[in-house]
Amino acid sequence: MDVRAKVIFVLLPFFLLISNAYGADFKPPLHLKWVTKLKKEKAVTKRPYQFASPAVTEDAIYVGAASGYFYALSSKSGFKIWNAKLKGGVYSEPYVDTDNVYIADRKGIVYALNKKNGQIEWQIETGEEISSKPAVDNDVIYVATTQKHIVALDKFGRGKKWQTSKVGSLQQITIKGSSSPLMYNGNIYVGYADGTFNCFKASNGELVWSKQLSDRASQFIDVDSTPLILDGVIYVASMDGKTHAISPADGSVIWQADRGGPNDVVTDGEKLYITGGGRLAAVDPKNGTILWEHNFHDIEISSPAIKDGFLSLISTSEKLFVVDDKTGEIKYNRYLGKGSFGKPVIFGDVIYILTNSSSLFALQGS
Repeated sequence: MDVRAKVIFVLLPFFLLISNAYGADFKPPLHLKWVTKLKKEKAVTKRPYQFASPAVTEDAIYVGAASGYFYALSSKSGFKIWNAKLKGGVYSEPYVDTDNVYIADRKGIVYALNKKNGQIEWQIETGEEISSKPAVDNDVIYVATTQKHIVALDKFGRGKKWQTSKVGSLQQITIKGSSSPLMYNGNIYVGYADGTFNCFKASNGELVWSKQLSDRASQFIDVDSTPLILDGVIYVASMDGKTHAISPADGSVIWQADRGGPNDVVTDGEKLYITGGGRLAAVDPKNGTILWEHNFHDIEISSPAIKDGFLSLISTSEKLFVVDDKTGEIKYNRYLGKGSFGKPVIFGDVIYILTNSSSLFALQGS
C-alpha cells in the first residue's frame, strides 16, 4: 500500500465521524444527551414559562431565557461558555452571524453580543416590546414590535434608519408573542395582533399593502405566525384557526384552510405542517387540502421541527412528541420539563428544547 493510500485509510474514520456528527439520521427513540439548567424568571406565579427557542451551530447553542439572561452553551456537553444579563426577558430566537449574536428583549432593546465572549458590542432602544426574531439583510436589522411597528436598525450600532407608522389600534386582549418579519424581493412581510398581514418596503418602511386576515368577530385574531415563503407564495396562520396562502404582490388570498393558530407554518418542500387548537395537520400547499390530521386532545402544541421523515413538537404542559410525517402517527413521546411555549430545533441527530422548567434539553436520535 503506498503512502497516499495509507493516509486515506487512516483519515477515513475521521471523515465518517464528522459525517455522522452533523449528517446523521434523526429518528426515535430519543436518548438524553445532556440537560442544562438556566436561570429562572422571578415570577409571582408558581409555574415558570419559556417562549424562546435556541439557535444552533456546529460548536454552540445560543438561547435566551425569560429571566433576562442570554447564554452560549457547548452543543456537545451543554457546558455554559458564557452568559450575558440583558435588561428584559427574552421571548424569541436570536439571529447568529459570523461575529455576533443579535437578540431583542421585552424591554424593546436590541443587542449585538460578541459571539466569542458574550460582550455587549452595542444596544439600541426601540421603546416597545419585541418578542420575535430579528431579520437581517446586509447591514440592516429589522425588528417587529408588539405595538405594530417595524424598526430598521444599523447593523453596526449606529442607530435607527427608519420606523414604520402605526395604522389602526390593537385589541384589548392579545396572545403572547408576535410574528417575525420575512424579507422577500425587497419587501418586509409581517403579521400583527389586530389580525392584519402587512407588506412594507425594506428601503424606507413605506406601507405597500395591508390585508385583514382574521375574522374580527373571533375571540382572538392575532397573526403571530412568522410567514413562510415557498415557490413564490406566502403562507401564514392566524389565531382564529385558519391558514392563508397569499400573493406577495398584492396580498390577495389564493386559498384559506380551516386549520391554524399562533404557531409558524413549516414545510418539508412538499407539504405544509400546521399546528393549532391541539391539532397537527399536513396540508397541500397548492390548494389547502388537508392530507392528514392528528388531534392531541386539547393539549396545545408547538410548531414542529422536521427532519428525516419525522416531525418533533412539544406540548405547552408536558410531553415531547415525534410523529411520522406521512401519516401523523405518534412514534415516540416523552415527559419533558413541564412542556414549553417555544419550539424545538433539530441539528444533526439532536433535538434541542428550552422547557418551562428553564432547562435546555439535548435529546439524541437513535
